[in-house]
Amino acid sequence: MERFGGVWGMKECCRNFENYFAWGVGNGKEVLIWKDVWVGNEDLKSKFPRLFSLCCYKEGNLESCGEWINGSWKWKFVWTRDMFDWEKNQEVQLLQEVHGKVLVLD
Repeated sequence: MERFGGVWGMKECCRNFENYFAWGVGNGKEVLIWKDVWVGNEDLKSKFPRLFSLCCYKEGNLESCGEWINGSWKWKFVWTRDMFDWEKNQEVQLLQEVHGKVLVLD
């Protein structure tokens, strides 16, 4: 047995530990949209720094960046100004990144 960052276990077992678990975002109230790692392996602030600089909800949770429409979750980001074309391309990439990640309706 070896010690890995405070977790005891067999080396082979722990190598791909994260591959055996999945987690959801629930209702979105506890997950920060930009600062928590909730999609992929990097927070959205680091992955899309320009969009982070333009967003209105820098400290917002997931729930603040969308709305329920007829029982379906729709992402809706609010920006401080109109975007340049290249920024719109990044917005499309962001929406592709979060597509399929839905909240749980309370």
